[in-house]
Amino acid sequence: MSQKSIGKHTRTAFYIHVSQLSTLSKDVQESIVKSLDKAGLGEDSEFNVIKISHDLSSISFLNYPDFFSKGFPVLEHSWHVDLKLNTCSFRTYANSMNPPILHRKELLLSSDHPEIDQFQKLTQEAENLNLFNDPSRIGFLNQWTTLIRSKGYRVEDHQFVPIEVDEGTESDNSNKDNEFEKLSELDTEVQRHKTALVRYGFSLPMLSLMRFGFLDGRYSVFDYGCGRGDDLRGLIENNIDAHGWDPHFKKDHPKIESDIVNLGFVLNVIEDFKERVEAMQGAYSLARGLLVIAVIIENNNSSLGKTFRDGIITKKETFQKYFTPNEIKDFVEENLQEEVVAVAPGVYFVFKDKIIEQDFLLNRVRSSSSYYRKRLNLPPRLTRKERDDAKYAQHKELLDSLWNEWIDLGRDPIATEVKNVNFLKKEFGTLGKALRFLRSQKDEQVLKKAYEIKKNDLLVFLALEMFKQRTAFSDMSASFQRDIKVFFGNITNARNSAQDLLFQIADYEEIELKCEQASSEGLGLIRPKKSLQLHTSLVERLPALLRVYVGCATVLYGDVTSADLVKIHIQSGKISLMRYDDFAGKAIPQLLERVKIDFRKQKLELFEYGDEYQPQNLYQKSIYMNEEMFGYAEQCTFDELLEEIILFDFREYGPGPKEFLYEL
Repeated sequence: MSQKSIGKHTRTAFYIHVSQLSTLSKDVQESIVKSLDKAGLGEDSEFNVIKISHDLSSISFLNYPDFFSKGFPVLEHSWHVDLKLNTCSFRTYANSMNPPILHRKELLLSSDHPEIDQFQKLTQEAENLNLFNDPSRIGFLNQWTTLIRSKGYRVEDHQFVPIEVDEGTESDNSNKDNEFEKLSELDTEVQRHKTALVRYGFSLPMLSLMRFGFLDGRYSVFDYGCGRGDDLRGLIENNIDAHGWDPHFKKDHPKIESDIVNLGFVLNVIEDFKERVEAMQGAYSLARGLLVIAVIIENNNSSLGKTFRDGIITKKETFQKYFTPNEIKDFVEENLQEEVVAVAPGVYFVFKDKIIEQDFLLNRVRSSSSYYRKRLNLPPRLTRKERDDAKYAQHKELLDSLWNEWIDLGRDPIATEVKNVNFLKKEFGTLGKALRFLRSQKDEQVLKKAYEIKKNDLLVFLALEMFKQRTAFSDMSASFQRDIKVFFGNITNARNSAQDLLFQIADYEEIELKCEQASSEGLGLIRPKKSLQLHTSLVERLPALLRVYVGCATVLYGDVTSADLVKIHIQSGKISLMRYDDFAGKAIPQLLERVKIDFRKQKLELFEYGDEYQPQNLYQKSIYMNEEMFGYAEQCTFDELLEEIILFDFREYGPGPKEFLYEL
């Protein structure tokens, strides 16, 4: 079905403003009524634009609150009805930092609308600036704002205003520039594929240390069984104090006590059990803070060889011992008398320094501070008194640093938790006065949100702590003890609340409600009653209950961000983790590894894909991402084009790689 004279058309659908409903044909109006009923929407519902597929298979109801007042209005929320599947999904962008925006508004209205002239003029100016040349840069707020800025303009109402004209003025425009600067910083920050360290060539245990911030230069590293020294060269090139020893390649090098000792893929190749124990204990004796152990986990290739002792002799005539997660955990704990923390498949941390361990475990479940800091670190409200305004400007750097520390803590900081406390006391008299002054400049709701975020982080941490031997409250860091007292009153209340949260993972209905909430906020694809599937970097933004649900799986698997996608099975008590061939870099990555974890049975199944098991293509990658992730807009553009040129149903697995290439 197509009505080319109506609305703004794309290859698959068209958009109209609700004021144009009467101009649509009878069959389209009937489909809209049917969709409204499916979505539970009435005449007074908050939507003003309708997206209609040309074949009437789906209809979306979109709300742009500033449709008439903004040149390029932002989408606030939407309902999508699939009339073929008879399903409806809701998505809110109220808290999104990169919501979709609308262009060419005049096409959605009748030609005699009183606003049509200024809408058309704005579109013509955008075309003159060549802003529509690259579709992947225009659909979302951050990319669009950056693109306009690169042309030397900003948008004011329905006009493109040269940036130079605005410089030096004292108006609301300065706040708009501040907003742009924050968006530009975010656009850079969210490129999570980039890092300060050179990642190429690092082993999996080194990548795990890197991911958790242990390779920032604070700690010395010793590689016990370093082989030819590939990791060592990388560490030294990044100004890290690193040394190594190997019985074959560097046997004359001394064994040096260090903050961190890496025992990477050594235990697998030692055929004698006693020597295996001695190697691990020798490595642990050199570690002041942390021992990293990496082994090869049992998989579908584990039986490809001749049995020898507790392992196999491979085709290359080498010994290989494959461990199950429980087996390596028991082996380490029995012979070191220390608890083991899984951080990735086959990678485990054993902490000798318990303060470092506690900080690690807390930070592991903590919501991304950079993400929330960008959201919560709003510009100061205009003050009533000019002297306060001048005082804030004079001490802006000092106060902004205090604000960031306040947001990170989620509660009022004390003097020992503030970096520049002496400078603050000098300028404001006391820390309390500085906090009161700062509170008057900021939004109180931001502090309430930060409080809620931190409390949830603590609940997740304490719930997952129940899987290991509890740390005595008196042995916890002073900052953590203060957190417990502020947020819960005492450690007993905190652990009771965490236990209640942990027990909720058996409540299928509550799990499904939280999955629906996550999906509505753009955190993954939900299949009702079945699963929620999303990129692992988004796990930290899930509701606390789902973070605990996923966290239960990490006891066996390790850190989930070493995989690319996670699937939360709503009713079975299982988690699936998928790792792909260059997920970030490829539009259609291929599946390399799938792990299914049944944390109720404490069972892990690992499937590797390659020669014997054909890798699957991942189609429509964007549905597992979020609009704030790097490359999302480009992936959406690609996915839309793919659906148009190949007539496959990509909603499930799609065609096999060979069939896909043939059709392409």
